[in-house]
Amino acid sequence: MVEKGAMINRFRREAEQRAADLKTRRDEAPVLPPVRSLCLDYTLYAAIQLNPERDVNFLSGLKFGAHQFDAHCVYCGQGATFRTSAGRKPSDVAQAEKMRGISGGPDPKRLTLEGGQFALHLWCSRHPERHLYSYYFDYDDMQSVLTKVGQTPSLEDVAGADIERYRTILGSEFAELRRATGLFAHGIRIGSFVYLRRVFERLVEAAMSTADPSGKREAEFRKMRMGERVSELAAYLPPAVVKYKEAYGILSLGLHELTEAECKRYFPVVRAAVIMMLEQKYEAAEKAKVTAELDRAVAAITKETKDTK
Repeated sequence: MVEKGAMINRFRREAEQRAADLKTRRDEAPVLPPVRSLCLDYTLYAAIQLNPERDVNFLSGLKFGAHQFDAHCVYCGQGATFRTSAGRKPSDVAQAEKMRGISGGPDPKRLTLEGGQFALHLWCSRHPERHLYSYYFDYDDMQSVLTKVGQTPSLEDVAGADIERYRTILGSEFAELRRATGLFAHGIRIGSFVYLRRVFERLVEAAMSTADPSGKREAEFRKMRMGERVSELAAYLPPAVVKYKEAYGILSLGLHELTEAECKRYFPVVRAAVIMMLEQKYEAAEKAKVTAELDRAVAAITKETKDTK
């Protein structure tokens, strides 16, 4: 009897501790991300702690509300607005909410906060009859945890489509940028920092080749720290590389010191910095191309008009 009583007390203490831990997690639940970020930035199976009292409207809206956001459409090959269809809310939920407002009928919270899986479908505004983005979620009612369990197209496809334009300026190193995005999409955050750092290094290497085509200063450049090298090559680099040169230090920390959780938090920022660097280089290349074509056209017209005189 003594052993049985001790076992019961232990089970009771463990249950009380689990309940206290759950209350703490709920009370300390972070501010929830926008729906766009949840769909486009969060990886699969990343658990999101909710506070059911605070977040009841968020969860209800995610399941039944109207949503729209701008994103790259992998089918159109360009930016588009994605929208949910009208009438997402099931009739039983709508009726319960109506009766609750009139005469204290069934609590719709029981319907909108029930556990289980649900989907969020958004159609591309350019081709709503064909182009669909789908996201699948699971809500654990007992633990108040929301998890994205599936999506189509994949996060890697969506994130990778909007970087295709940089293939021409990165050449074979374009694969590094895709790998960085793909690894992050699959939850491998430290690995994503490795490939993103290589893209940064590729930009600096290209500037070195432009500034020193004969290679006479290569040994000198190699002895410099990356920050010093960027400052020395500032005239040959996109302005964003110079402005955000500290991003290289953050990427290096990701390889040696940062945790997976820290890499997850920092990756969107450092990736955005690298994308801005690539975008500026892309725009400069496009501007040079347009200028060269215009120079040829003007020269041709000038020659033609001179020949007719």
